Amino acid sequence: LLPLPHLASLFSIDLTNLCFSVNLPTECSRSLTLYGSDGRARREMPALGEMLHCLTGRCPHEYEMYGCYCGQEGGGQPLDQLDRCCFFHHCCLKQISSMGCRSERKLNAQISCESGKPRCESNRSTLPVMYQQRS
Repeated sequence: LLPLPHLASLFSIDLTNLCFSVNLPTECSRSLTLYGSDGRARREMPALGEMLHCLTGRCPHEYEMYGCYCGQEGGGQPLDQLDRCCFFHHCCLKQISSMGCRSERKLNAQISCESGKPRCESNRSTLPVMYQQRS
C-alpha cells in the first residue's frame, strides 16, 4: 500500500503544457457556412455572416447550427429573432432563384455596420447587366 502523497503524484498533470498545446483561432471569420441535412458544407454566405456579426458582435461560425435556419437548410418555425433573420435570408435566396437568378452567384454588395445595424449597399449599375446575361 502506498501512502497518500505518492498517489497524488501519480495523477498530477502539468497544466502549463496542457493549456499552451491548444491552438485557438485568433481571428473571427465573417462568413457563415450553410450545411445540408447530411452535414456536408453546401456554400459560404459572407453577407449573412457580416450581418450576424454586426447584430450580435459574435463570430458567425457560432451560429452555423443555431435554431432551425442559421447555417442549415432548415424547416419548421424559426425559434427566435436571430433564427428568423436566417429564415428570411433563405426565403430571399429561394425567391431570386424562382425569378431565374442564380442564388449561388456572388453579389456585388457591401455590408457595413452602423451602430449595431447592418446596412447593405449595392452597385445598382450591375443589375441591368446581370438581367441581360440571363435573357
